[in-house]
Amino acid sequence: MRYNKREIKIPKFNNNEIIRKIIRTVNTEGFYLVLFICFCIVAAATVWTVKVNVDRLENINSLENKNYVQNNQSNYTRAAEEEENIESAAIQQEEVYNDNTEEVIKEEGENIANEVISNMPVFSVPVQGTVCLDYTKGTLIYSKTLDQYIVHSGIDIEAPLNSPVSAAADGVISKVEETKDMGITIWISHKNNITTVYSNLSTAEMVETGQKVKKGDVISGVGDTALFETIEVPHLHFEVIQNNKHQDPKEFLSIK
Repeated sequence: MRYNKREIKIPKFNNNEIIRKIIRTVNTEGFYLVLFICFCIVAAATVWTVKVNVDRLENINSLENKNYVQNNQSNYTRAAEEEENIESAAIQQEEVYNDNTEEVIKEEGENIANEVISNMPVFSVPVQGTVCLDYTKGTLIYSKTLDQYIVHSGIDIEAPLNSPVSAAADGVISKVEETKDMGITIWISHKNNITTVYSNLSTAEMVETGQKVKKGDVISGVGDTALFETIEVPHLHFEVIQNNKHQDPKEFLSIK
């Protein structure tokens, strides 16, 4: 059996062509590879940059918050200290004011008391005798003459008829009168808005209105001119009025 010999053609490769193909392939694939690598590098750099910026921002915010807190704490501390100082100063000022006020009030009270004491007349018993009928403050007592219970606005000092009646303190005769109920009556004005009243007297001829008298000066005598007290024993009806209010004469006199 015979075979036809056929020429088998082996392709011939051109080395330059192969190299160019390889270079084209490498260039094409390498470009993308390089591009990918560059992209990865850029992405990594971007992520790193973002992370650095975020960390920086966090550090800045943390520092600002810390400074803000510290500043606020300092402000609060200063405000509290200032408020405490203001309160302390106010308390000290109030204490000083209260102390000064108490001293002023005390001093004024002492001055008023001293003035009242200095203006208070010194009284003496207007007639020698004993009290036969007391002063009543809203309490009713029995009147023999009127045969009823009455309010007695003074004291009755028992003494013989025509016994000398003297001014109880220095003053000025403010009124001389004679009434049906209390008979001949003399009024004397004294210091500290005090008036003494002498009733059931024997005469009104010894003094006159506006006359100045000294303590112990005789102004009249014990009489029996008071119709409301004619049944009583001979006596001087004596009253003390201060600031237009009747007072107990025994608080001004040393008498039994």
